Amino acid sequence: MLKTNLKKERRQINIINFFLIKLLHRRLLIVKKIGLKKQKTGQEIFDKNREKEIKNHLLKEIPDQENIEYYQEIFDIILKSSREVQKNLKKGRA
Repeated sequence: MLKTNLKKERRQINIINFFLIKLLHRRLLIVKKIGLKKQKTGQEIFDKNREKEIKNHLLKEIPDQENIEYYQEIFDIILKSSREVQKNLKKGRA
């Protein structure tokens, strides 16, 4: 059986992963700033309307609708993790 050469594609994936990590890091820094502002003003961490707004905006940006459930799953995890980071700020762990 011939072994398929995947080097080029794997390099591309590695580059994309690198940028994803950088972007997620930037996002978490902003999430922390927002969490601190919420603490100071007594706002709740979970904002149902804001999450709905984010999800609706993202749905419009998804380029391949046949994979929409995967995009939704990924962003559900990102949003959940963002809430956890903000909760940990309250506990002094973030």
